[in-house]
Amino acid sequence: MRVALLLAVAAAPAPLRAEGARLEMTCDIVSRCQALGPCAAATGALRFAVEPEALDRHGSGDYSIWVDDSPGRPARGLARTGPFNWTDAEGAHQSLALTGPQSALRIRQGDGGAEMDLMRCEVLY
Repeated sequence: MRVALLLAVAAAPAPLRAEGARLEMTCDIVSRCQALGPCAAATGALRFAVEPEALDRHGSGDYSIWVDDSPGRPARGLARTGPFNWTDAEGAHQSLALTGPQSALRIRQGDGGAEMDLMRCEVLY
């Protein structure tokens, strides 16, 4: 019985085997910065879910990311805490990185330039 359980766990996909593999964040935007302009106070909220797909032992590799209620998008990550990079449905390149235990930075690069959101977040692993 014990051997069967070990074999079943070993055969499971990596995200199911990894404890705390899914990263969920609920964030409030505190400041928004334009590429060439100053930052200003901002309001708004974003929810992120980041799920590993295929990682090396350091957490670098393929992820899926969901922003609010949008469909999941393929992403690349350098570590389990980011930065994560993906292209949204409009073709803009986005990056998300945790900058502390309760903060994150999102960069969105579209045709009109870059926009950066500094966020205060509740992070769940």
